[in-house]
This record gives sequence, C-alpha cells and structure tokens, in this order.
Amino acid sequence: MKKKNDYMLYVAILLLILGDLLLLGYILNLIFNWDTTIIAGIISFIGSIFGGVITYFGVNKTLRHRDRELFLETATEKLILSDDLIQKHKKYLNSAFLYENTGNVGNMEPDAINKAVQNLLKEFYESLELRNKDFYKTMDYDALRILMFHQKTMSFLVLKTNFNEEDRKDSIEKIRSVFNIFNDNKEKLEEYYYKNKREI
Repeated sequence: MKKKNDYMLYVAILLLILGDLLLLGYILNLIFNWDTTIIAGIISFIGSIFGGVITYFGVNKTLRHRDRELFLETATEKLILSDDLIQKHKKYLNSAFLYENTGNVGNMEPDAINKAVQNLLKEFYESLELRNKDFYKTMDYDALRILMFHQKTMSFLVLKTNFNEEDRKDSIEKIRSVFNIFNDNKEKLEEYYYKNKREI
C-alpha cells in the first residue's frame, strides 16, 4: 500500500510539472509569438530530460531488486552460519561469566583463576582461528575488522607469561566483545533478510 501511495505521489508531481510547462509554453508563445519549430524543440528537450529521469529510476529499481534476490539466495546459509557461531562459542561466554566473579568459582586462588581464564581464552582463540572462513562468509567488513583486532590482542594475552588480574579482566571482556559481534551480526542479517523478503 505504501509503495502504491509513493508511486501515485510521483505521478501526481510529474503531471503537475508537465501541466506547468505546457502553461508556461503557452504563455511564452503568446508573449513572444514563437515559431512552432522552437516550441517543438523545447518540448523535445524537456521530454528527453524526463525520459532520462524515468530510465534512471527504472534501472536503479532493477538493480536494487537484483541485489535483494542475490542476498536472499545466500541468506539462509549466512543465517545458519551466524547462529552456529553463537551456539559453538556460548560455552566460552558462560565460563567467562563464571570466572568474572571469583565467588562463583569456589575456593580457587587468584593465580589459579588467572591461569584458568588464560586457558579459556586460549581455547576461545583457537576456536576462532578454526572458523575464520565462516567469518568472511557471514560478516560485513566493519565487523570483520573489529573481530580481527580482538583476535590480535587475544594472541598476546594467550602467550603472556605473567598473566595477572588485569589481564584476566581484559580476557573476559574480549570474549564478551567477540560474542557481542556475533550477536549483532546475526540481528543485522535477520533484519536485512526480513526487510528484503517484504520488498520482493
């Protein structure tokens, strides 16, 4: 319904402009007593401009429709991959949440908690490395850049010999940030999918 109203609005505007131009041409003809050849030339010129505008909108609409179709052809695979990334890495987020408050881990010493978090980060990092190809299939460039940045900083934390409480907090934040990237990516894909589905 909204599209129909938009088209009707464009048609009404076009008709008003054409009406104004015809009226203006008639008035100019009365004032300057133009030859019919000049009037025909002006009408042809204006017609070519309108023809170009209509062609532009037609081509633009066709290209947008094709882009939507191409996205929808691969959308299911992208959504499944995106959901799989979340499900496979949820356990790391849950463990990080557990280690975030030392009271939830029993009577572990701070050094033991630090070591456990470093091992958790190492497992998380290795899991990400194995799924790099999936990131390229399902994420846009901005999300990929942020993810790659987190992976680089994780690699330093994983190899640290004097892993302290500050590093532990950074590691937990890294896991949470990466998981948020996965969630945001899935939400964007779903939103774009349903938007394109409605417009097809």
